[in-house]
Amino acid sequence: MIGFPSDWLGQVVSTGIFEPLNGYKPTTSAEDPRFLKALSVNNKLYAFPLTAEALALVYNKALVPSPPATWSEFLKVAQANTTSSRSGFLYDIDNPYYNYGFVKAYGGYIFREKENGFDVNDIGLATPGALKAAQFVSDFQQRHRLIPAGITDARAKAAFLEGRLAFWLAGPWEIGDILTAGIDVGVTTFPTPPQAIQPWTPIVTISGVAVTSVSPQKALAVQFAQQLSVRAAQINLYQVSGRIPASPGARQALKNDPIVAGFSAALRAGTALPTIPEIDQVWEPWATASSQLLSQPPEQARQILNDLVQRIRTRIKGSSQGK
Repeated sequence: MIGFPSDWLGQVVSTGIFEPLNGYKPTTSAEDPRFLKALSVNNKLYAFPLTAEALALVYNKALVPSPPATWSEFLKVAQANTTSSRSGFLYDIDNPYYNYGFVKAYGGYIFREKENGFDVNDIGLATPGALKAAQFVSDFQQRHRLIPAGITDARAKAAFLEGRLAFWLAGPWEIGDILTAGIDVGVTTFPTPPQAIQPWTPIVTISGVAVTSVSPQKALAVQFAQQLSVRAAQINLYQVSGRIPASPGARQALKNDPIVAGFSAALRAGTALPTIPEIDQVWEPWATASSQLLSQPPEQARQILNDLVQRIRTRIKGSSQGK
């Protein structure tokens, strides 16, 4: 038995190391069909959902008394907190993982989803929506003057822990350090960007409990995996480790916890990544393109995104020929 995140699934399953679990009854905690899908490949379930992660807009209540409901409210508060001694909003701006929610909001996508899976030949990172998202992200630096060049996640985190940052795009794995630093923290979703066609949609990663295909006691291993992923176990895990439960029922039981409530909203707004091996060919060229979009003139954005899509296609073709 082993635990692992859903974004590893496509590549790991191709090795044959995990036992398909379709023949076993999922626990009652597996209420969210999106999470079951995220832990499945070719309609085969390979793990029971345990915990879930998504980025959210984390804010310092000493600087932001109430969460912004709209983009204009967010921008006003962020700019008011951008001074010589404070920052209004920071995040790892050239990291595709952090920018995915904006790309989705404007209608971009990685691979087009169809009824029978994902079409890896239809890459949506150079669509008009993806181009709008690139401009929106660039505006954080060039137009709104919120995020200076060279900001990394480590620098954003340091500013937040020191009480010098109002808003930070961060995941639940940061909450422990925030609380230790004594920050009165709030968690909410990022407001819908201006002229977006849908709300901000972060990446959701599901960690699940799987059973190895070589286990000599598969039935017992599956039973143990089921026990580890029931609602009560997920609640206990959150209480000792801060890991957000994958079970909506477990999160509902913790609804009075503002941290759980905030990240639950992000999980509801988010979407899981395609669980196919080709997803591994996306991140490196996308990170390069993200840096180029921030350093090159705006009129180069369309060509940068077109080149990005071509590099992804080339990498996918090379990976398939190498098998």
